[in-house]
Amino acid sequence: MFRHLDRIDPWLKRMDPAGPHERPQERSTLSRDNKEMHPYQLSQAAWQALSHAVDHLHCLRTVLKDAHVMHMYAPYSLARAALENASAAVWLLAPDDRAERVRRRLRFAALDIKGGEAVRELLGAPEGRKPAEARIEQQIARRRGVDPKTAVRRLTYGKSSKQLATPCRAAECRSCTRGRCAALSPTATLGPRSTWSARRRSRAHPLASPT
Repeated sequence: MFRHLDRIDPWLKRMDPAGPHERPQERSTLSRDNKEMHPYQLSQAAWQALSHAVDHLHCLRTVLKDAHVMHMYAPYSLARAALENASAAVWLLAPDDRAERVRRRLRFAALDIKGGEAVRELLGAPEGRKPAEARIEQQIARRRGVDPKTAVRRLTYGKSSKQLATPCRAAECRSCTRGRCAALSPTATLGPRSTWSARRRSRAHPLASPT
């Protein structure tokens, strides 16, 4: 297990907040996605999800390998957080169709916004989102021909994991194995049997390269 956890080292360098922040190349598919989805850039959401996954795996390795401490339950929480966030990054980037990528990014944003609103109400904060801000997602969806209702449909990690079981059709994606993106095993779920692989650590996804 430690051998697999050590594979995060290249990712730690890439995700270092003090280091250079990688951006999609100009005229790439991902760069155009970012412009069309502003202010909900797709690359930023995927990057943050990967950063969370790597950070949790780093913590897991620090506890088990460096500190030599074996907790009864805590390692599973760290592993699950890593799996869910890694899965989210793959789920966001997987579709070949831009409209579907837009839909998934907006659903991801809606999930985050609804969580923030729930906290605001719980704390009794005086002001939430303004009506004009709430319409931004609808405007982005309509511009790409996406039904606004599906763009804010409730999202769960369980539902997204089922969609991840479909083969990756990007022929030029060399970070794929057995027809699926290597960030997850072909039979991946978000439960205890899930497995995380860092095989994508140094290879660019085709969406981030100029077309």
